[in-house]
Amino acid sequence: MNLSLGTASGDARTDADARFACPNPAGAAADEEKTLLGIRQARDLVLGKNRELIDALARAEDHIAELTYERDDLLAAGSASGELTAENERLRTEVDLLNEQYAAMVEVEQAFLIARAQYEEQILSLAKERDDAVTAARASAPDAERLNGELAADRRASDARLALTVSRFEETVHQLTTAREVLERSIEQQKRSAAALVDRLAEVQAARDESRQETGRVTAERDALRKQSGREKAALEDRIAALEEMLRASPGAASAPSASQQPPLAAPAAAAILLLSDAELRDSIRAIHERFQAALAQGGTPEALGDLEAAIADLAERSRSGGLDLVHHMTAVAGDFARRLRTTPAKFQASASSFSSAIEMLGWLGLRGRAEMLDLSGALVYAVDDDVDNCECLAMAFEKVALQTKYSVTPEFAAEQIAAHPCELIILDVDLPGMDGFELHRRVRQFPSRATTPVIFLSGHLSTRERLQTLGGENNHFVAKPYNLSELSLRVLSLIVEARLA
Repeated sequence: MNLSLGTASGDARTDADARFACPNPAGAAADEEKTLLGIRQARDLVLGKNRELIDALARAEDHIAELTYERDDLLAAGSASGELTAENERLRTEVDLLNEQYAAMVEVEQAFLIARAQYEEQILSLAKERDDAVTAARASAPDAERLNGELAADRRASDARLALTVSRFEETVHQLTTAREVLERSIEQQKRSAAALVDRLAEVQAARDESRQETGRVTAERDALRKQSGREKAALEDRIAALEEMLRASPGAASAPSASQQPPLAAPAAAAILLLSDAELRDSIRAIHERFQAALAQGGTPEALGDLEAAIADLAERSRSGGLDLVHHMTAVAGDFARRLRTTPAKFQASASSFSSAIEMLGWLGLRGRAEMLDLSGALVYAVDDDVDNCECLAMAFEKVALQTKYSVTPEFAAEQIAAHPCELIILDVDLPGMDGFELHRRVRQFPSRATTPVIFLSGHLSTRERLQTLGGENNHFVAKPYNLSELSLRVLSLIVEARLA
C-alpha cells in the first residue's frame, strides 16, 4: 500500500508560493481553500485505506473463526479414533499462535486509530493556523507579502509534518500488511495441516472399516469351523458306532457284559495285575467310548468329564500293569488332557475331535489284540520351530510317551535332517525365518520317502486351516496356537498309529 503524496504536495506548494506571491488576499484565501481540500482528500484517502485494513482484519477474524470451527470438528473426530492426540495438540498450538498474532494486529490497529486521531487534530490545527493567517492577511494588506512568506513557510512546515505523518502511516500500513501476509501464510499452512489431518482421519476410518471386515471374516471362519467340527464329530460318531459293532462282533464280545450291566468303574487296578486280556481291553475301551459320548451329550460338564477321566485312568493303570505300553501312553496323555479340560470345560467341544481320533485308534488296537499290539518305542518325531524353548517343551512331552524327538530352528538345516532321518511325523511352525512352514513342507514332500509322512502345522492364524485345504492330501493337519501339550501328544500318537495301521 502506497500513500505517498509527494507529487501532490510539491504541486500544491508551487501553487501556494505563486498564490502567496500575489498581494490579493481574496485570491490567497481561495488558493488556501483548495489546499485544505487537497489535505482533506489525502486524509479521506488515508481513512479509506484504514477502512480497507479494518475489512481485511474482519475477514481474518472470520477466517480464524472458521479455522476454530474446523479445529473443533477435527478435535471431535479425532477423539473418536484416539490416534490423533499429538496432531490435535499441534493444531491447537498453531491456532493459539494465530490468535496471538490476531491480538497483536488488533493492538497495532488500536495504536493506528490513536495515531490517526492525533494526525487529524494536527491537520485541524494546521487548518486553523492557516485560517488565522488568511484572516490576518486580509486585515493587513500591506503586510500581505510578509504574511504570504510566513504562510508559505508554515505551509512548507505543514507539508513536512504531513509528509512525516504520511510516512509514519505508510510504515504502519506496511507493518500491518506484513503481519497480514504472515497471517495468510499461517492460515494457508493451517489449511494444509487440516487437510492432512482429514486425510489421516480418512485413513484411520479406512483402517477401522478394514478391521471390521477382518472381524467379520474371522467370525465367518469361526462359524464355518464350528459347522465343520460338527460334521466331523458326526462322522466320528458314525465311525465309532461302526467300531462298536465290530467290537461286538469280535470273538469274546458275546461274553462281555453290556453297558447297562457294567458295574461302576473301580479304583485303578492293583500292581499285582500283570496281564490284561483282549476282552478286558475291549471292554475298557468301550467304557471310555460310552463316557465320551455321555460327555458330548451333556456339553462337557465337569461331572461327565470326571467320569471320562476315571475311565481313561483305569485303562491307563491296567495297561501299564499289563505291559501294553502303547495303550498306556495314549491313555496317560488322554487322562491328563481330560483332567485339564475338567477345569476348563468350555474348551471340550473344540477338543472333541482329538478325543474321537484317540478313542478310534484305541478301538483298532483293541481289535488287533495283545499279540499284534504295535510298538512305537523309539519312533522319531521331527519338529521345526524358531523358538528353541518350544522345541524343548515338545521334546520333553514326547519323551513321556516313549517318542524320540529331533528339532531344528533353521528351516534349511531342517530340510536336510528330515531327508536324512526316518521320522514318522513332522511338526512345522508356519512362521519361520527366511522360509515359512509351507515352503519347507513343499520341499519335504519332494523327498520320495516323505511323500506320505504325517505333518502337523502349528500356527496362531486361523487362515492356515484354509490354506491347508489347497495343499491336498490327507496327511496334513493343523493345530492352533496356543496348544495343549497333552492334546498335541495325543494327536501325534493317534496319527503315528493311523499311519502304522494304514
